[in-house]
Amino acid sequence: MGVNSTKKTIYHFHSLARVLIVPAVLVACNILVAPFVLRWDLTASRQYTLGEATRRVLRELQNPITIEVFFSQDIPQELIGIRQDTLDVVGEYQRLGKGKVLVEQLDPQNDSAAAAEAESLGIPKVDFNTSNVQKIEISSGYAGIAVRYLEKSEPLPVISATTNLEYDLTLAIRRLTREKVPQIGLPTSHGEQLDPQVRQELEKEYGLTDVTLDQGQVVPAVDGILIVAPTAPYTATEQFALDQFIMNGGKLIALIDGTTVDDQQLTAQVNQLGGLTDLLAAYGVTVNPDVVADGLSAEYLPFQTGNGRGVWIPYTVWPKIIHPPRAAWIGLNPDHPITAKLNSLTLPWPSSLTIRPDAADQITVLGESSPQSTATNLTTAGQPFALYPQALPKTDGAGSGQQVVAALIHGKLSSAFAGKPLPEGFSADKDKVKMETDNAGVMVVGSGRFIGLNILQRFSPENFTLVGNGLDALLQDASLIAIRSRTSVDRPLKSVSNQEAAAIRYGNIFGGSVLVIAAGLVAIGIRKRSTARAIRRYRSA
Repeated sequence: MGVNSTKKTIYHFHSLARVLIVPAVLVACNILVAPFVLRWDLTASRQYTLGEATRRVLRELQNPITIEVFFSQDIPQELIGIRQDTLDVVGEYQRLGKGKVLVEQLDPQNDSAAAAEAESLGIPKVDFNTSNVQKIEISSGYAGIAVRYLEKSEPLPVISATTNLEYDLTLAIRRLTREKVPQIGLPTSHGEQLDPQVRQELEKEYGLTDVTLDQGQVVPAVDGILIVAPTAPYTATEQFALDQFIMNGGKLIALIDGTTVDDQQLTAQVNQLGGLTDLLAAYGVTVNPDVVADGLSAEYLPFQTGNGRGVWIPYTVWPKIIHPPRAAWIGLNPDHPITAKLNSLTLPWPSSLTIRPDAADQITVLGESSPQSTATNLTTAGQPFALYPQALPKTDGAGSGQQVVAALIHGKLSSAFAGKPLPEGFSADKDKVKMETDNAGVMVVGSGRFIGLNILQRFSPENFTLVGNGLDALLQDASLIAIRSRTSVDRPLKSVSNQEAAAIRYGNIFGGSVLVIAAGLVAIGIRKRSTARAIRRYRSA
């Protein structure tokens, strides 16, 4: 009896020792690995991993930079996570900078010298609104970053989210270290429409200036030209100015509506552009006077029904250009850096593009609608063309097929004036006229309305990303596109068949219960076996 009692005591001691040893080992392991940082980024777009463009910018630093983080210690609870994420990101910059990136954390709230420095660097004191079920509190503090390089500095005044932080930081570093700021010209004498706030966002990265073309050359000289939603024709002399700009290495982004739309009456008419569309057609891309409707992928908009009630419906003439669920059509081109990382674009009343077959080798399709699309040509459909939902052509069948809405002309390109008489009135030296280029860069989108402020704010901020990606690819560094595009968060649901939808619906209804029951049965079985095994061991002791 005494022997059995001793065995039981030893068994109990071993059991208790195992219970105590496990947490002790875990604590010891935590202490040992604390100095080491191991990160595993499981996000789809590697949101928390610094991109190759950032790494290259840091490798190419000739002099050290300083990242000063101005965050108050006393901030609302919802900003604490943002502060920690910010410190993690700048810590990665410091690690990859290998001595060329210095990070300083300052609290201007409790340090008058730091407050004065923040003000001099453009980091303001901001109000924080905190609300709960009991009260609303207003406090103030700092939540910004300043990047300093030699005698220059770039502020990120308010960090309200870290989604764009890597892009903003890398962009600030590059702006401080680059030798030349790309200059973008904006023609303004043809009814072009670029919202002032959108222009302000572009000016954060580029130098923007208005240009004239009426002398047959671009004045003043710029690196690229952005044409947004013109409504008046370009003369032959202005066409020649754009043509020679491209032949001499300049880059062009043309966002053109083939129709004009009265958004109050919801009617459309042909946009009598001429000139500019003729120039692009000579390069191989024709902007058609039509309206694309997509019955498979469309933006939802609110409309009033007959009884005056509002209802959200898919508005087919606002197609959403997406990555298709299967390789059935191009959608957003997954193989080109301008569109590869985008999730979706919303194009209000876009026009289709026709690519001339003999120019297809120099043209890449960047975006096209789904196979259930149709393009209604306004020259034959009658004008004005009604755009309210009930009057639109049906697209619930096969449609007329995919419609190209964005394309890139690149590589070798002949002048639109090759073999033609030159226009009168230009001031350029005829001996310097070029009739071809080996490095063309012309991006065409069949919509100029898609970067309107209302569209960007309410429906698709990625529309602006497309323009930024195009400018990056044509004028600077295409690798920055990967950073810019990783900030995109709009992930539209892919279309499924009725059978797939039913399977998903019933799976959601019953799947959870089945899994819980199965897990419970497995747990009961494991517990019974463990209990039986413990009883046997205890009795044998």
